[in-house]
Amino acid sequence: MCVLATLWLRRPHARLRDMLLVAGALTVPLLISVVLLALARLWLAPAAVMIGLSAGALLWVSIRTVDLAQRLKQANARAHATLYAISDAVLQFDGALRLRYLNRKAEELCACRLAEVRDQGLEGLPAIEGALRDLLQDLLRRCRDEARAQVMPGHVLMPAGRFGPARALRPGASPLFGMTGRVDGVVLVLNDVSDTVAAADKLAHQATHDALTGLPNRVLLRDRLRQALAQRDAGMVAVLFVDLDRFKRINDSLGHQQGDKVLTTLASRLRTVCRVGDTVARWGGDEFMIILQGLADRDAVARVAAKVMQAVGQIITLDDVDFRFSCSIGIAIAHEDSDDADVLFAMADTAMYRSKSQSGAAIHFYAHDMSAGTRDWIELESDLRHGLDEGRFEVHYQPQYELASGKLAAFEALLRFRRRDGQLLSPGDFIAVAEESGLIEGIGEWVLLQVTQQIADWSKQGLAVVPVAVNVSARQCLGRSLVRRVENALRQSRIAPSLLRLELTESTAMGDVNHVATLLADIRALGVHLSVDDFGTGYSSLSYLKRFPIDELKVDRSFVRDLVGDADDAAIVRATIALAHGLGMRVVAEGVENVEQLNMLAAQQCDLVQGYLFSQPVPADLVVSEGLLGAPEGQGRTLRLIRS
Repeated sequence: MCVLATLWLRRPHARLRDMLLVAGALTVPLLISVVLLALARLWLAPAAVMIGLSAGALLWVSIRTVDLAQRLKQANARAHATLYAISDAVLQFDGALRLRYLNRKAEELCACRLAEVRDQGLEGLPAIEGALRDLLQDLLRRCRDEARAQVMPGHVLMPAGRFGPARALRPGASPLFGMTGRVDGVVLVLNDVSDTVAAADKLAHQATHDALTGLPNRVLLRDRLRQALAQRDAGMVAVLFVDLDRFKRINDSLGHQQGDKVLTTLASRLRTVCRVGDTVARWGGDEFMIILQGLADRDAVARVAAKVMQAVGQIITLDDVDFRFSCSIGIAIAHEDSDDADVLFAMADTAMYRSKSQSGAAIHFYAHDMSAGTRDWIELESDLRHGLDEGRFEVHYQPQYELASGKLAAFEALLRFRRRDGQLLSPGDFIAVAEESGLIEGIGEWVLLQVTQQIADWSKQGLAVVPVAVNVSARQCLGRSLVRRVENALRQSRIAPSLLRLELTESTAMGDVNHVATLLADIRALGVHLSVDDFGTGYSSLSYLKRFPIDELKVDRSFVRDLVGDADDAAIVRATIALAHGLGMRVVAEGVENVEQLNMLAAQQCDLVQGYLFSQPVPADLVVSEGLLGAPEGQGRTLRLIRS
């Protein structure tokens, strides 16, 4: 009975089967005594049997207890080792929210040992203080009182202090239930997500900031401007478009690494000039945008712009050489010029190009009363600048034929520019703007790469490629970069240098004779052939023909146009052909538009002809589809009139 009572007290939820087994076990001694008496005529008192069974039971219970104790000890050791090894901080509290356990990570995070804070509340943890302690205390109470797990969305910040750097924690609490089913403790887990949060913050920063300078990029700039536009009562808001003058020369002469140094230095200076509430952003390349807020009037904006120019103009030392830079600034005023962020950017851009058009180093406010010519010039310059990045330049190819054989001899690459509205411009409509703005250097480099790669593509298709002539502007011949760019184009495309020709105008050749002579000699040494375009329209000095390594002269279309009806033009063409042949050069007549012109040129033994009589300039895909190029073993399309 004592056994039953003990079992009932220790296991109130014991099953009926367990109770019956114990009751059955108590009758065993009596049954043994009865069996011995009936079969062996031997009486054994039940008490003796009971003592024997009890001794055996006690021995079994002792062995079982020792085994269970060892297993429990091993399980506790494994649990402790696991808790000690995990990267989360684990804190165990009793029902009164007093500390009962800290794992190693919790001791590090809370800056204390378990022995020092046992039986204390959260207030006993040195590193858990202020708003964080109140938040965790509330989390523990809710977990205990509601008897269910509590998880906080997101993370909480543990501020930096004397116990270490700031940390991002994701807390969670789970209840501990006693034998009666009631909550008698809470486990608090603090997951340190500082690295995850830092990585996410870094990605967010990279998405909204420029990698080189650390300044806001266009995405963040646009958001900042929209916020500023929403605060109409916060003073004048101005957008400044800052563009460095002649920065490309630094990249060309000293390399991009030094160019990057200039950009980072100037970005730091612009931050210093502007106030905390202003935004300095990198727009792209050598362009910066500044949003000024809370200014009184246009004079205040102009004063800040002047400080920007002064900061940009301070000396920067590169490779032990001092450089000074200047910038062109365009300004648009919010609410006066426009209420739309993108429109304000475009207006500041337009005003900046107006500064550029006046040799740079100037400040201009956007003006609605700009003359139509000025506005068109500025807008075209802006369109050209963005068109190169947006892929809106095209190369068309016009064939040149040998008059003697009628075979295709070469192509001239002619540049076209497509406006945003789809209008296709020829060089005469935009080259002047490109040259004055300095954009021609970037455009010219793109044409070289495009043409040489196209020749390589035609060759890979098994076509009988012919040389292609590329026009070179006077601006491209100012420095030494043209030679390097030609070398780069040939290296990237891996075409034979003889398949590339460069055409320069007569006025370009006469600009700086000594410099041009050296430049052309270096290009000719690469194996690239040279041609003088628009011959007869320049200085009419023939001495350069002897000094320059020229392979070909091109008779200007102005002489070919009136060749049949104007005796003077006929005499000029005849003399040019004779002069070129005497110097061992070929002659190309451009602008041939009728059979009469063709016959006269043939009679004067002109070498090559091109013009609308044979073909208009066509895109690269039409060169193939119209059969202008043939297979190496076959024939390309021979001279054929398309207009009589």
